[in-house]
This record gives sequence, structure tokens and C-alpha cells, in this order.
Amino acid sequence: MGAFGSQVSSQTDSLFAYGTATAPVLGAAVATLSAPPAGLYLVRIRTRISTGVNVSVADNYQVNVGGTQKYRILNGVIAATAANISSIEEFQVRCSGSQDLTVNATASESALVTVSANIWAKKIAN
Repeated sequence: MGAFGSQVSSQTDSLFAYGTATAPVLGAAVATLSAPPAGLYLVRIRTRISTGVNVSVADNYQVNVGGTQKYRILNGVIAATAANISSIEEFQVRCSGSQDLTVNATASESALVTVSANIWAKKIAN
């Protein structure tokens, strides 16, 4: 047993989700990992602002488990001529098996803004 209990090593314990949204509204889910099995996960999230002017000053995304905020992700403000601003965050999160893991927009954006998010989750303990 490791520091987190019994370790999980099967590739079948890796999960992935991707989503994109143009002109997201406050609280809109950009990507959703639907009810991952119960356990502790190493989660890596890549967020990206791919077009337009991002009017949000801070905290472009939040990571929710079952609708409860766990983390915030900041990409910053980009100019009209800039594109493809991204960040990668990694953390651990415990899932109950009945709740979704989502990446949500934290502000409403204009029709010029497209955002996306990748969620990769590797189960590391039961």
C-alpha cells in the first residue's frame, strides 16, 4: 500500500474528456468527465483560449466535482491579435463515483471568444 492506499496501475483507469465553447456564459461547462468511478485521481487539465479577445481578467475556468468548486485556472487576458493562449494544471481530486468532474467558464465572453478544455484523469487509489 502506498501513501494513498491501494495503488491502481491499469490503463483502463485513465479517463479523458474534451470540450469547446464559443461565447461561453458564466458557469457553462466547457468539458465534462461524466461520473468517474470512485477513487483518488491525478488530474491534468489543459485549457485554451483559441480566438478573440478574452475580456476576463482572472480565473477563466474553475474545476468542479459534483458542482462544488475545487480549483481555479487562470489564462490571463489576450489581445485581439493573439491566439492559442493555454495553461496546464495538475492536481489530485477524490471522486465519489456519482459526480461529474467539469471545467466551467467563470465569466461570460463575447462571440469572438472560443475556449476549450481537456481533462485527463488517472486513478491512483481506490
